[in-house]
This record gives sequence, C-alpha cells and structure tokens, in this order.
Amino acid sequence: KKSSKSSVRHFPIRASLFIIPMTITPAANNIDKIVQINGSFSLNTTSTPKENSSVAPSKGLLYTENKKASYLSSADVKVIYEGSKSLWRQRLSFDVFIVNHKVFKVIEVICFNPAADTEAPRMYFSPLKLKSKLDTSDIEEKVKSRKEFLIRQKKPIVHDELMEEVVEDQIVHYITSKLNVKEADYNSGKFSVVVQQTGDVANEDIVCEKPADLRPLEISYPKTSSIADFQSKLTQFRKESNAAKKQNEIALSALYAENNVSNILAFKLHQELEFRRKCSKAKLRWIHAINKVMVQNYVAKVRLRLAEIEEAQEKKQRQDNTN
Repeated sequence: KKSSKSSVRHFPIRASLFIIPMTITPAANNIDKIVQINGSFSLNTTSTPKENSSVAPSKGLLYTENKKASYLSSADVKVIYEGSKSLWRQRLSFDVFIVNHKVFKVIEVICFNPAADTEAPRMYFSPLKLKSKLDTSDIEEKVKSRKEFLIRQKKPIVHDELMEEVVEDQIVHYITSKLNVKEADYNSGKFSVVVQQTGDVANEDIVCEKPADLRPLEISYPKTSSIADFQSKLTQFRKESNAAKKQNEIALSALYAENNVSNILAFKLHQELEFRRKCSKAKLRWIHAINKVMVQNYVAKVRLRLAEIEEAQEKKQRQDNTN
C-alpha cells in the first residue's frame, strides 16, 4: 500500500506454513521383545526371538536364551518361568524355575540356591486346582486385552493359545507371589519352600504327587564361587604375582649385569687399542713374552699346590686304613 503521509511503500508479509508428512511408527513395532532377567525388566530393540530357543516363551513375555542353567525344552515339557526371588527376612535368595509337564498335567517348581549350591525338594502342583484359585474375571479381561492388541497388530488370533498363555501367566504370578521358605539350614545351605505366605490358609489341596513316569527336568547349574574359593584364588594370584615380580627383577638384574659387562669389555678393548697404538712392536713382543712367563709360573704353582693337596689326602687315607 502507498502511504498518504510519506512516499514509503509497505508490502504485506505472507507467512507460508509448510507441513511435511511424517510416518510415525508405533513404539510396539520397534520393540522386538521385553526381556526379564532376575526379576527386572528391560527393553531389547535389537535382538529377535529365536524359533528354537532353549527357553520357551510364556506368560506373554519373550525370554532371552537361558544364561543361568542349561536344559532342554520340548513340546510336552515347557519352562513357563525362569527368575529369582529374594527373601530379606530369611536372608535367602534363590533361582526359581516353573515347568509345565503337559502330558502329565503337572506343574513342577524348582528352587535352587546358587550361593550354597543346593536345590530345594521339588514341588508338584495340579494345574486344574491352581486354576480354581485364580480370578476368572481377571483372566477374561486379560484375554480380551490381548485379543485387541493382536487385532491392532493384524495378527491371527487363536483363542485356545491365548487362554493357555493367560492361565500360565496367572499361575506363575500365583506361585511366585506366595513362594516362601519353609525350612532353612544356614550351615549346610539346605532349604525347603512352600507356596504359602504368612497368615494364609494352607494350600495343600493344590499339591500333588509326582507321577511315576514323569521325568523331572534336568538342569545343569554352573558352579558358583564361595568366599573361601575367592580367597584361595586371590592368595594364588598374589603368589603368582610375587613370583612374576621376582622373575622380572632377576631379568632386569641380568640385563643390567650384561650391560655392565659389555661396557667393561668395551672399555678394556678401547684401553688395549690405545695401548697398542702408543707402544712399538718390540715393546709389545717383550710384554707378550713376560705375560707368557708369568702364566707359566702361575700354572706351575697351581700344579704344585694340587700335588701337595693330593699327597695330603692320600696320607690321611692311609692313616685311616691303618687305624
């Protein structure tokens, strides 16, 4: 516009807003799996679940490969939980493995104390009786939420598998939340556990006998180091360190002596060359002759001394034989 008061022109400023389309990927697509290690949860955005993993996925979580123990899972034997539990009142911490034997319809609970290298007597529970202890409305709600999640992910839905996972999840939560120490011997490290908290009614109805044909899960526990083992290793390390230190000092002393000998020989050689340069040939021949005579005299004296020593020894031996 042209102003009436001045000849200055004013141009209107148009601000253009550029909208750049962006595709936002849901966070659920970037997170491959949730990893549970020793009861703590962390996000893993790089690894992908393996089909033939030694630890079967359970309770809605995907576990990493087992690092604490080695065992074999199959279609009939499924490890539905692997973790640890710490009881600060009893001053005890142990690893927990929950195994589902589908053929025998038995839940096996394994507790292992890595500090004392002892395993508690294994417990066996009936899944049907455990299921009766669960909240049915809670199970239905969790199944519904998982169905909605799978629908959003456009994944196939199998109701029986979802129900089995949710029930296993609730069974694991029920067992781990009520798992407690029944007896503990801190001298030998032996202990026993029970699925019952203080003040609860005894849950003996959920416990069952181990079937005769059931083969318990074999777990190869790594050997843990005790304080005595650590102190022994530390003492051995100190001894080896001191021995290596002494060997290093000997090597340095030998190197120092070798350098000194080399310097002395170099100095002697230098003196001899200087002496030869200053002396005439006749004088050098005369010095060589004198040195030769001195060496011959010294050899004669040594021979005489050795002869005297040998004669004295023979005389002493004759006297001993006579006596």
